[in-house]
Amino acid sequence: MLKSAGTFAGLALVLAICGCEDIVRDPSESPHPGAQVIMRSGCATCHTIPGIPNADGRVGPPLTQFGGQRFIAGTLQNTHHNLVLWLKDPQAVLPGNAMPNVGLSEEEAVAVAGYLETLR
Repeated sequence: MLKSAGTFAGLALVLAICGCEDIVRDPSESPHPGAQVIMRSGCATCHTIPGIPNADGRVGPPLTQFGGQRFIAGTLQNTHHNLVLWLKDPQAVLPGNAMPNVGLSEEEAVAVAGYLETLR
């Protein structure tokens, strides 16, 4: 069990020297670019999202096992293309739904979709 930041840093250095740096990461950093976008975009305010710190929102549906769901918002087939469209502008896809447009770029939407698709 790690007891201090110094111990964590020392262990990380040893693992980096042996080429095993991917084994231990600072728990506040996620290696997936989509997770970084999710944290910056405020998705956790409304959704419960596995692997995202403090993502325990209860306004929107939980996104646990999202990658295995058949539909987005109960109506749109859950494909990568549809998910990217939804994330970029949910109101254009399904007017009047509760999901706000958070202003994701194409690149950000692709990254978030990639992360959500891993949740099974």
